[in-house]
Amino acid sequence: FCDLDDFKTVNDTLGHALGDELLSIITKRMSAVIRDGDTLARLGGDEFAILLEDADLDKATAVAERMLSVISYEVKLSDRTIFPSMSIGIAPAAEGITTDELLRNADLAMYSSKRSGKGRSTVFQDRMHSKASEFLSLQSDLRNALENDELRLHYQATVDLGTGAVEGVEALLRWVHPVLGDVTPDRFIPVAEATGLIVPIGRWVIGEACRAGVELQDANNGEPLLMHVNLSPQQLRDPTIVSIVKEALEQSGLAPELLVLEVTEGVLLDNEVAVERLHELHALGVLMAIDDFGTGYTSINYLQGLPVQILKIDRSFISGDALDPSQRNAFLSAIVGLAKNLNLRSVAEGIEEESQLTRLKELGCDAGQGFLWTAATTLSVARDTIMKINAEGELEHAIQVIEGHAEYVRLTI
Repeated sequence: FCDLDDFKTVNDTLGHALGDELLSIITKRMSAVIRDGDTLARLGGDEFAILLEDADLDKATAVAERMLSVISYEVKLSDRTIFPSMSIGIAPAAEGITTDELLRNADLAMYSSKRSGKGRSTVFQDRMHSKASEFLSLQSDLRNALENDELRLHYQATVDLGTGAVEGVEALLRWVHPVLGDVTPDRFIPVAEATGLIVPIGRWVIGEACRAGVELQDANNGEPLLMHVNLSPQQLRDPTIVSIVKEALEQSGLAPELLVLEVTEGVLLDNEVAVERLHELHALGVLMAIDDFGTGYTSINYLQGLPVQILKIDRSFISGDALDPSQRNAFLSAIVGLAKNLNLRSVAEGIEEESQLTRLKELGCDAGQGFLWTAATTLSVARDTIMKINAEGELEHAIQVIEGHAEYVRLTI
């Protein structure tokens, strides 16, 4: 089962005529990959099915990989150049399995490819049935979560590494399910994005975060605090997102320059609608950040053309087993250096140990967040945490001033 990735964006930005032209090109490429005895069928829209005769799983996987390779070649449509990708699901036929079951299994595998990052193939496994069942259940419950006041925002502090003071917070969405309890974001966010529920939920998040930003600033003696809010790909494609942000700022009274909207770099690549929307949002006076930076393929030239002021370094470069220490240091040094050269503020995510903090300070990283200071907490706890961290930062600064004074007197505190 094959489905073009982000085909709706092509139709929305280039028009249906060029969308049809793209489908024609994709169909020819797919036909060139399969054998004479195989069957290629368009099921509708950008969905295709391929029946492979006398093929085991290895052969089917090999065909899928060739398909992905051929599909990804650039396509010129009018004056635009795009790089298509496709998500593929593979399901083996078995004794007693019906045609509908076979298509359903391949379809489930294809959606697993979508959720795993697109542009790949996945072989069906029985556990996908239970995942699909959970997806449908969460989808139904999530529709009522906003109305039933089950959604919450928690806040994690971002700390200026130079002063030790809290410079802002990131708003993180949580769902308190009446039966399941706390449902983790990695379970319900994909459901919200796949069903379009992320748009109304995102509207609520932006409004709630802006109100919280004003409250936290008041508790911080009026000192400015940045409020970071994540935007999903669907929210960026939504034509009402600019008016949603503008309305939230006006109703809350939060200064636009204190709102930071975060997007992942993969959302912006070859997506002119997303980039255009970013410029429209920045025109409101809000700040823009690229989240999880380093995990995508943003070029320096491309980065310079974006209205971005902050790079948030992905936690995989701070901790974890994905990189050895020498690789981690090399990547960190390169990213922090890139941010400085482009006059962007660098924020490191996932700081958990003093040694990580020390290294980031040595490299000149501007800010950070992580369990070293605080986990994501409720608004009231976040308010107390900010006051505590800032008080400790002021004490440390005072000691540094005393130690640097000519008539330094050692104090016992």
